Amino acid sequence: MKQLIILLSAAVISIGALAAPPTHYFIGRQEVSEAFWRAVPDSLKIEHCYFDQDTLVIEQCRLPFTHSLDTASQPDTILIRQRPQAEIDEIIAAYAKAKQHVDSSAIKLNVGDKAPDLSLNIISTGRQINTREHCCLITFWAFWCGNCLKELQEEYLPTVARRYIDRNDFLFIPICIDADMQRIEEFVHGHGAQQWPTMSAHTSLDTDRSLNALFATPGLMPLNIVIGKDGTIRMLHCGSITSPEQLAQLSEAIETGLSNN
Repeated sequence: MKQLIILLSAAVISIGALAAPPTHYFIGRQEVSEAFWRAVPDSLKIEHCYFDQDTLVIEQCRLPFTHSLDTASQPDTILIRQRPQAEIDEIIAAYAKAKQHVDSSAIKLNVGDKAPDLSLNIISTGRQINTREHCCLITFWAFWCGNCLKELQEEYLPTVARRYIDRNDFLFIPICIDADMQRIEEFVHGHGAQQWPTMSAHTSLDTDRSLNALFATPGLMPLNIVIGKDGTIRMLHCGSITSPEQLAQLSEAIETGLSNN
């Protein structure tokens, strides 16, 4: 009887082993062995994905652009090599050029164009505002956009906006595009008021992104626009504004927009 139990247990283990689906490991499109996969540091496994297809298990990742797979240097051997700095610099430059092209093609208006008049409600106070005959700094932002939240920290965009915020002919208008009313109200009256006080005090909501779509492909973030009192776009910048040079350019655009020069 004991021998029968042992045989049955062995059979169950054997069946379980046979039933376990095979796992294939890929770095990019290159399949690698399990040993190679496990030898790759986790710090080099970008966008690590796991797919369980019942009869097949796949683990896949890609390498950061600073590294590449080398399948040519040694026959039947796969190596990971770090790219030379000159090659890395070329990749960075090419990416920046491609991103600039994509961003510029997504912009619908340009500096010098007439901006549409916008009517909005400030969430924190319920005050209604209209951009007509005001110089406006409009910043489209989203909770998922880390660069948006960074540039809206007090030391960046709000530092510039606060220089003009008490003027009757200037409006600072951060516009959130990815929240409903409940979430944005909780934010501007909660921890947002503590960490982003200027932004929280002036932010408005564009849940359907209809206002965002007037200026660019919806979801293009961060998007900063300066509109002059005459309704002319004085600055339109896709990307965060955090450097001293960028903040100086922003301030200059606002000054120009206030003077209508």
